[in-house]
Amino acid sequence: MRGIPRFAGMGDGSLLNAAFPELTYVFVSRSDKVRQAVSLWRALQTWVWRNASGALASEQPTQRDAVYSFDAIDHLLGQLRRHEDAWRGYFFRIGRRPLQLYYEEIAGDPDAAVARVLAEIGVSAEPAAAPAQRSMSRQSDEISESWVQSYLEDVSRR
Repeated sequence: MRGIPRFAGMGDGSLLNAAFPELTYVFVSRSDKVRQAVSLWRALQTWVWRNASGALASEQPTQRDAVYSFDAIDHLLGQLRRHEDAWRGYFFRIGRRPLQLYYEEIAGDPDAAVARVLAEIGVSAEPAAAPAQRSMSRQSDEISESWVQSYLEDVSRR
């Protein structure tokens, strides 16, 4: 878009705000960053990024076995925090306040999360006669929980 004369020289949010004056940002983050880092570490190792079958992550076929690593999880945790801080800085620099949603609330009540987004953009929606069927489910399981506990214990020893 910067190649278009009217947008030349614009940076950060100026470009998006000029191109899309009614743009609404939705910022999704996860409160429990340790669990997010554990989930990411498992996905990086197993190549299983989502669960569409309803099976537990430990029951899904994987290309390789996943192993716990304090250093890997700690590294990913730092990256996740830095990325989130960068997004918050971006919103501050462009003077926009996004609609904040948390993974935990979306996972707990997806219909309410959708209703919040629709309300934010000024779209009214009739309540559904029946809840929509979910095609994906959470992947966390006893392995994830044991890794979270191991990570927290390792942090307390350092």
